[in-house]
Amino acid sequence: MTHDTNKLTTEFAKGNSLRARHTVRIIAGHWRHRLIRFDPGEALRPTPDGVRETVFNWLIPFIKGARCLDLFAGSGALGFEALSRGAAQVTMVDHQRPVCRRLRENCELLGTTQINIVCSDALTYLRQTFDQFDIIFIDPPYNTLLATQTFNLLNRQTTTTPDGVIYVESGTHMEPLVLPSGWEIFRQKAQGEVRYQLYQKIKETVNRE
Repeated sequence: MTHDTNKLTTEFAKGNSLRARHTVRIIAGHWRHRLIRFDPGEALRPTPDGVRETVFNWLIPFIKGARCLDLFAGSGALGFEALSRGAAQVTMVDHQRPVCRRLRENCELLGTTQINIVCSDALTYLRQTFDQFDIIFIDPPYNTLLATQTFNLLNRQTTTTPDGVIYVESGTHMEPLVLPSGWEIFRQKAQGEVRYQLYQKIKETVNRE
C-alpha cells in the first residue's frame, strides 16, 4: 500500500494547526509554557496572551494565596494562570457540560486538586453560594449584558472579601460597565477589540480631628 507523502504531510500540518488553535499557553508560574486544550465554540474565546500578561501584572499584589472565582470559565485560561502564579484555590463556573468536562481533563493533566469545577449558570451559582473570594474574574460572551448583571449580583451578595478585586473583560464595542456605589477602577486598558478592567472597593477614610 502506497501513500501520497505530500498529502500526508499536509494533513499532519493541518492537524497540528487545529490543535494549536484549540490550546492556550500558561504564561508564567510553576506551569509556565504548559498547554491547556479547549473545544472550539462560537462563544468560547480565551483571553489573549497579551491581555493575560497585563492583567496578572496588575494582580501581583493580590495573587499569592488568593481564593479565586473564574466565572464563565470557558477554556479556564484565567483560572489556570492564577493557580500557576500562586493562588491557593480556584473555583471555575461554566454552564456548558462539555466545557466542564474538558476543564476536569485539564486539571487531571496538570495534576491539580486545587480547582473546583462547577457546572452551573454563573448567576445561579452566585445566588446560591456563601463563599467569599479574593479575586473574581468576569469574562462573559461579549454580546451580552452579563458583565453588568454579574457585577451587580456580586456586590449584593458580598461575594468578595473586604480587600477583594474584580476583573471584568468585555468588547470595546460594548457600553462601559456602570459601577455600583462603593467600587472604583483600579486599572484599565484596551487592546484590539478587548476592554479589560480591574475594580476594587473604595477605601473608607477616617477623619481624625
